[in-house]
Amino acid sequence: MLDLPEENPTRSRINEIQTTCLRAKDVALQLLSFSRQTEQGKQPLNPAKLVTDTVRLLRASIPSSIEILCQNDESIQTINANPTQIQQVIINLCNNAAQAMAPGGGTLTICLEMVDAHDLKMPELKGFSAAEAVRLTMEDTGTGIDPAIQDRIFDPYFTTKEVSKGSGMGLAIVHGIIHNHGGVISVKSEMGCGSVFTVLLPASPTPPADEVSSDTGPVPGGTENLKLTQTRRIPD
Repeated sequence: MLDLPEENPTRSRINEIQTTCLRAKDVALQLLSFSRQTEQGKQPLNPAKLVTDTVRLLRASIPSSIEILCQNDESIQTINANPTQIQQVIINLCNNAAQAMAPGGGTLTICLEMVDAHDLKMPELKGFSAAEAVRLTMEDTGTGIDPAIQDRIFDPYFTTKEVSKGSGMGLAIVHGIIHNHGGVISVKSEMGCGSVFTVLLPASPTPPADEVSSDTGPVPGGTENLKLTQTRRIPD
């Protein structure tokens, strides 16, 4: 492409090849993320701060016709998680909600709260061992999801979008990340009445990594001296 002049019609074809290759690369990366089962740098983190920071980043890319409301419980505990992966979950769910409300706009309500897992009656809770959980709820006022396909939305490659609009891996990756963190995810939706995605993650009593004291005692000193000298550049 660099060797072709702007008016050469071949440039547009090469550009299409480049775009397709980049899209294939993204799908390959999503497949790797979906299939990877190893521990990926989990740490105690504050989910309320992560949600707030992620929504602040997304605000610039989500249409202004969509109002975002955040409701955080003050008693939120930490979760043991990979911050990049949990941020990916939030981004994917927010983008899906925004697309469901386009082009007319609507309201996206994000709620974070502590719950007692024993008091919940979600069928997805089978195998959820933690007594306390952090519940993330994302509710939109979009078009809703057809009941006939709600059982398939977390399947890899399943999508109702146009070919150029999505690969069908977004919700599959979300499901994989939540599962690998010992959590569960569910959806409730009615056509024309929006959707509610609910994520449960095990709570952790460990304080967030950025709040752990870094004071390791006095800084060791020495007897060295620092001498400053000036250098003069010799002309070529």
